[in-house]
Amino acid sequence: MSRRKKPPDGQSTVATLEILMAVPGHVLFGADGTFQSTCLHFEGFPAILWDTLKWFGYQSPPLYAGRLYLEQGIQTCQVQALVPPPPAWPDWPSLGIIAYGLAPEDTWESATLQLLTQFCQLHPVEITLDPIGLFPVRNRLDPAWLDRVGNIEVLATTCAMVTISTNIRCMAALYRLIELQGRAMTLFAWTAADTHGYLQAARRDMVGQTYQLIHRGIQIHDMQDRISELEGEVADLVDGMIELSEEKMEVEMKLAVANAHLEEHQAELEDMHALNMQLEAQEDPEEDEGASSMDIEEDGAPSPTHSVHW
Repeated sequence: MSRRKKPPDGQSTVATLEILMAVPGHVLFGADGTFQSTCLHFEGFPAILWDTLKWFGYQSPPLYAGRLYLEQGIQTCQVQALVPPPPAWPDWPSLGIIAYGLAPEDTWESATLQLLTQFCQLHPVEITLDPIGLFPVRNRLDPAWLDRVGNIEVLATTCAMVTISTNIRCMAALYRLIELQGRAMTLFAWTAADTHGYLQAARRDMVGQTYQLIHRGIQIHDMQDRISELEGEVADLVDGMIELSEEKMEVEMKLAVANAHLEEHQAELEDMHALNMQLEAQEDPEEDEGASSMDIEEDGAPSPTHSVHW
């Protein structure tokens, strides 16, 4: 038998939804981009999950902790939730999930959807006669889910209004999730288009820079060839200078030898000149005496040499 109570006669599905939407909730944002919330401030999968968990003895709604950050320049939201077992069923496994999305709203819905699916997978027997047991599963051929769907007439007889209300709420939550994810996909598409344009522009810039690098590489190669030529010319000049230096040394050596010979000849000439001077000095007095005697004997007049001096 279903654990859900049948609503009073005459209560409309809309009224039930309004009561569920009135469940208080709050969101606490931190300065570092983190936030915590029970996500009961709007009608969606968090409210559906909490109504389901309450029927099975859970004492407090799940607390969703998340953070906003940038990944590759795109805003990303991470949400994680851990639901311990209820006091009435301490042996039940805990529920836990980590979900990713674009913003807190779509990530909350996605995380709660996974928690709800996890709860149904862990407790197939407990939800057999519960309206939430009709919630779709990943494997459409799941025998337990097919059995629950096969017993839909029991739910229609025992709690028709709750079953219809639950189905309407799930469809509305699915529509909300699809809409939120559609917005996220649109934003991702715009971001991808912008990124594609940026990559195309960057690719064109890279092609232009590649051409420039190739041109510069050619210039560098030509300059290297010219440098090699200049180095060869410099090497030839150095070799020529070395040869000239060697020739200069040879010429200087020959010049030194020639200077030595000249000095020897000069010394010889000076010696010969000094000897001649001595010989001339010895011959001059004898010639003077002979000339004077001859002049006196011939005309008795004084010699011209003596006439110069008074």
